[in-house]
Amino acid sequence: MLPQPAFSAEDRRASRIALRAIICCANADTLKLKFRRIELGLSQSELAKMAGVTRQTIGLIESGAFNPSVKLCIAICKALGVTLNDLFWEEDEDETKSKLNAEPAEDPGP
Repeated sequence: MLPQPAFSAEDRRASRIALRAIICCANADTLKLKFRRIELGLSQSELAKMAGVTRQTIGLIESGAFNPSVKLCIAICKALGVTLNDLFWEEDEDETKSKLNAEPAEDPGP
């Protein structure tokens, strides 16, 4: 008897649909915030503590349900080690596509 897969094809399909919905509903700024937080290995609670807010506030910002004040944006950026432009500057669609399609820069070496 063959081992059963961990997830059925229907489960995988539902996961892909849910991911598409999240990406479509969230704006680029909130995705940048979440990706940077995950890149640094921080939980929402850890980032919230560093920025002086609650975990729920970070969750609402990441979901696009809450627009933070400039003061909070600055605190989040400091906690994540990035600038306001890195997280909150809106690029037009053409600029984003060109960055995604750009060749990676060559490493100049030591």
